[in-house]
Amino acid sequence: MTKCVLFINGASQDPRHAYFGWPTSLLYAIGPSVEAMRTGQLDMLCEPELFDTGKWISPIDDVAIFAAFDERLANVDILCASATYDSLWPVLRLFQRAKNRKPEVVTLLGGPHVDEIHELGRFNDADIHHDIVDYAIAGDAELALLALLRGLATGKDGPVRYPSKMPEGVFSTYHHGQRIDGGGRPLELDALSPIQIELADTASRRSNLARLLCRPDLSPVVETIAQRGCVYACECCSERRIPLNHRSIDSIIAEVDLRKRQGFQVVFFSDSTFGKYRPLPDLLRELRRTGMKFGCLNRFDLLANPTLLNAYKEAGFAYFYCAIEQYDDSVLRGITKAENTAQIKASMPLLHDLGFMLGVSLLYGLPGESRGSIERTLDFVGEWVDRGLIRLVSQSALSLRPAPPLGRKFGKSFDSAPPHRGFPFDAFEEGHWYHLPQATEQHLEWIANESHGRFGNVLVRRSVDAGEDAVVARQPCSTR
Repeated sequence: MTKCVLFINGASQDPRHAYFGWPTSLLYAIGPSVEAMRTGQLDMLCEPELFDTGKWISPIDDVAIFAAFDERLANVDILCASATYDSLWPVLRLFQRAKNRKPEVVTLLGGPHVDEIHELGRFNDADIHHDIVDYAIAGDAELALLALLRGLATGKDGPVRYPSKMPEGVFSTYHHGQRIDGGGRPLELDALSPIQIELADTASRRSNLARLLCRPDLSPVVETIAQRGCVYACECCSERRIPLNHRSIDSIIAEVDLRKRQGFQVVFFSDSTFGKYRPLPDLLRELRRTGMKFGCLNRFDLLANPTLLNAYKEAGFAYFYCAIEQYDDSVLRGITKAENTAQIKASMPLLHDLGFMLGVSLLYGLPGESRGSIERTLDFVGEWVDRGLIRLVSQSALSLRPAPPLGRKFGKSFDSAPPHRGFPFDAFEEGHWYHLPQATEQHLEWIANESHGRFGNVLVRRSVDAGEDAVVARQPCSTR
């Protein structure tokens, strides 16, 4: 009998979760498997939509989410879930419920959390929770997942290896915590088919960028990547020192043209540092010919060349999202950001004069930060909000995780509900998890109130619960 797979996008436990973008990494990971099912190369079926609740706040959402999950589980033989550290516990709860109701169901765990902890024994959740996690895949999951599903489709207990000529990617596959397979060659990204957007296509995802920036013309939007990896070594980041792996220009343009035919108007490149694409000028020239609009994640030190910025503009780029973290050189050096305030400052007027929109991320709870460094950050951001360049500000509190250097002495797992709730923690992305000692409730409350007073109209979280009796009023989107 043909087996059926349900793909799960792990739910956020953040009650003020406000990002409704595409689950791009998950869609890439499952893409070859879904394609093989649809072309008859894999004797398996998949549910036509991801199981994706967006957020899951327990116990408030338990009854509704479990009821929806039970309905989807009825005809499913395999559960394949992607989890970040924040969504690990919701995924484990679904796996446990599935095992209780259908002990024969096979569970597969992957995603950023597994990538981060799979070699750290005391955090390897595929081992710790081996009673409910049958398999886990870390790294480039695309072909590893397809191989594993081929094995499961034929009843074999383990993945079927590809011929040596096939690109396997850099991955590790685990069975109840024990590594059973792995590949060490870079994945040929051009060999992957475009992501199957219909598995996750919703109105909120199509309008996410337009909603956040209050720009209806930036819809509908879809996401893609030009490359994988990050050559930088930021102490606070899990995606550090990963060799870059580029797609070809032809492959990127073919996907952009496909999205144009499907009715999309905007493509957002969600790879960490789009500006490191090689050769970027050639790619920008080809993107210009598509007539589409674009946005991307980038870095300020890669956006300080006027000639290159003009090429971005001519290619159709309207929006960049970059990390300031804190506008203080000593703090930036402390996290090995490989960027300084002079570079950030130099790029701002160039971006402004060319009419770009800019989103920035700010990060608090860092080593060496002070009220002075935070004041400088708020002043600098406030200036460029007032001048109309910065249209979106996302504020985070550093969340300690096992893999980054700042979290390596960390001794807690994420297989539970978050330790913090309510104001001021909910005013920050990742604020409800674990922090360095300086990120006290009083410290975060001061930052939340200061930032909302200066540029609350452009914050991702535009309203903040200030205790039980007071609320900072929701402010309208900027009309600049």
